[in-house]
Amino acid sequence: TGAQYLNDVQSGAVSPQYPHKFTDEVKNYRSQLGLGKEKLDSKGFRVLSGQVFDYTKFTKEDIIELLVKSILFDDNDIVAINKPYGMSVHTKESPYSPVLTEFLPQLTEKVNCHKLYTVHRLDRDTTGVLLLAKTQEMAKRLNQMFC
Repeated sequence: TGAQYLNDVQSGAVSPQYPHKFTDEVKNYRSQLGLGKEKLDSKGFRVLSGQVFDYTKFTKEDIIELLVKSILFDDNDIVAINKPYGMSVHTKESPYSPVLTEFLPQLTEKVNCHKLYTVHRLDRDTTGVLLLAKTQEMAKRLNQMFC
């Protein structure tokens, strides 16, 4: 059962065979305990109220300011930002959910370049460093490193 599997993993008797199997087992176990009504992220962890911004309630200016404050590195070729949790890079999930790529023109103005190119993606539920290239050539070079 899911509960026994989790107990075995926690005690060290077995190691999770696959991370996604462990995530599924956690979801099933939480559901059995009556915890299934809580909001979970894509990895099966609880999302606490107020822990994740509801970007649909932000103005465009607020999101741009958030992205500008998230810049970790900026030089002639690359911009690195700390992508906020809960914001999609490319995929629009609803008509009201903002997508990071739709703010690139405004972000371009803030970092003084002609255009920003996405080099790779991060899942909506992932926070971390997202690289943006300032030229198409740099985008190609960085993209090759991610392949």
